[in-house]
Amino acid sequence: KYIAYLAMTIPKYESDRQRVMLYTRSISTKKELCPYWDRSPELLHWASDSSMIMAEVSDNARHALVSIQVPSGSVGYLYFGDHFTSTGLTPLAGNGFIFGRDNFTVPHDVWVALYPGQAPYRVTAFNDDTLSQISMVVPDELFYPGDNDEIVQAWFFKPDGWKAGVKYPLILYM
Repeated sequence: KYIAYLAMTIPKYESDRQRVMLYTRSISTKKELCPYWDRSPELLHWASDSSMIMAEVSDNARHALVSIQVPSGSVGYLYFGDHFTSTGLTPLAGNGFIFGRDNFTVPHDVWVALYPGQAPYRVTAFNDDTLSQISMVVPDELFYPGDNDEIVQAWFFKPDGWKAGVKYPLILYM
């Protein structure tokens, strides 16, 4: 019935955001599915019942999984949590999907999420033995004013064994 794809408003203008477009095959028309949404999805995946599109999107230095209802274009977050990346988002028969997930302190594992509104759960634990033997540094999230007082977001990783009042070298990576 539909074909969903990503497009930019201005062709070849790479700083434009990706927009979710919906092509209705029966009447050969296309429209932007959620024109007022200010995020730029990276990947689109149809739910198994074709009632929604699942999209992967960066949002405030986090990787979110969202649902976009078809044909209304209403957007809702399926999962938004700590900083993580996801790979291989695959719809499951029924209501859910499977994906790979990692974050600053946990290597890649396979997760399952059922919707609506259920928290994802991890189905593999490949690195638990190794992680139990090491200390991972948890980053602090910082916000500061940038050019034109725009808010800039950053992550600060303290050295392992950090102690207040001790001077440490700083690496600024931009």
